[in-house]
Amino acid sequence: MDITHGAPDILHCSKKLQKSGINPTILSGENANIKRLVRVLPPEKEDGNVEYKRQVLDPSASRLRQLATQMSYRLDEGKGIAKYQIGVEDDGCHSLL
Repeated sequence: MDITHGAPDILHCSKKLQKSGINPTILSGENANIKRLVRVLPPEKEDGNVEYKRQVLDPSASRLRQLATQMSYRLDEGKGIAKYQIGVEDDGCHSLL
C-alpha cells in the first residue's frame, strides 16, 4: 500500500486525532491502522443529498427528530434520494469507532 499518495490527507486526519487527545503515531504503525487516518471522501457539503454519519445508535427522541429533519432535507436535495456514508466524519476521514 502506497501511503505517500495520501500524505496530505493523513496529515489532516492526524491533526484531528491530536486535537481529540489521540496520539496518531500509535495508530500509524501498521498499514491496517493507517487506513483509518486517510480521508476516504471529500469533506461533506452542506447542500446535496449526501450525508456522512459516524454512527447512529439508540438516538434519544430529540436526536431522532434532528435526524429525521436532516434526512428530509437530504431527500429534498436529491429529489427523493438520500445517500448516507456511515463510519465517516464530516471532514471525510474514517471514523475511529
